[in-house]
Amino acid sequence: LGSRNGEMDLRHLNAQGDIQLASFQTTTIFGEALSREGSILTTSEAAGIFLDANLVAENGRIGLSAQTFVEQFKGTGIYEFEVVQKGRSLEEFPELALTVAAPLGGGVAAQAVPIIGQRSLGRNAETDDEVIEYFIESIYVTNPGSGYALGEVPEVLLSAAGGDPANPAPPAIEGALVVARAPANLRNLTAKDAIAITGRDRVKLVNVLTSLEGDVIINSTSGELDLSADTLLVHARSGNVSLTAEADRIVVDRVHSEGPITLIGVQGVVVEEEAKSDAGGILAVADAGSIEANDLVAALGVDIEALNSIRLTGVTEVAFGNLSVFSRGDGIK
Repeated sequence: LGSRNGEMDLRHLNAQGDIQLASFQTTTIFGEALSREGSILTTSEAAGIFLDANLVAENGRIGLSAQTFVEQFKGTGIYEFEVVQKGRSLEEFPELALTVAAPLGGGVAAQAVPIIGQRSLGRNAETDDEVIEYFIESIYVTNPGSGYALGEVPEVLLSAAGGDPANPAPPAIEGALVVARAPANLRNLTAKDAIAITGRDRVKLVNVLTSLEGDVIINSTSGELDLSADTLLVHARSGNVSLTAEADRIVVDRVHSEGPITLIGVQGVVVEEEAKSDAGGILAVADAGSIEANDLVAALGVDIEALNSIRLTGVTEVAFGNLSVFSRGDGIK
């Protein structure tokens, strides 16, 4: 799919082979993108990539490349509505308005439109006119919103179309009941092979990134690499992890790999919880900043180098290699 001059808003993509998305402006992916035998490759030539979706490449790789940013929404949107009671109306072509409450923790409210169905009840005995009953057939999501907590159930209000939102009139279809629910699970990125993500201005991810057999490579060329959310884990089960902020700093909550872990943030490196390499080493470098890390666990050595201070607040453990910590300025704490 391609958009030469505009944006792309996509949801629920499913393919046996590759999923390739290219746009000039912002690309937003909602819900899920699943490739069973291929890869998921997304580029934005002049803007960024927003993600509120599970991205799964069961037998391929995931590649995200943006001129400005790659960012996951904190929280999630509303993608599914359940019509619990369809309701009924004999009014001809009733029009309904549907309003979804905003996220409790703040964010953008979802928007959706009721799809009206109809069925014949036979003919009027006096006029011989056909009697049509109208009801809510389904709900079409026009904007899933963002910021809903996992599993959050916002209030859904049905009212007469065109009324005063502050004082809504009763809906033309009586007895209808619609329930909205945010997804219960995190919107993760999972690939059999490598995951590669590049953004110029910023890269901000909040959920779990897992490569089953390849490497995880994330690069921010001029802005911060923000992987600080407590729901985030960067995981290369059989490969390496490389995180780079070429002109800014790296903040990561947890990173786990089979092979080496490389953390290069020119303005600084922060490991909030843990960096763990089961069979490799850990390299952390801040050429123009400081390094602060909690737990660092590696099989084959830990090398840390910074222009300014180095602060190690948790456990630093090396099984079979060397531990090297070097500050060119403010010392080691």
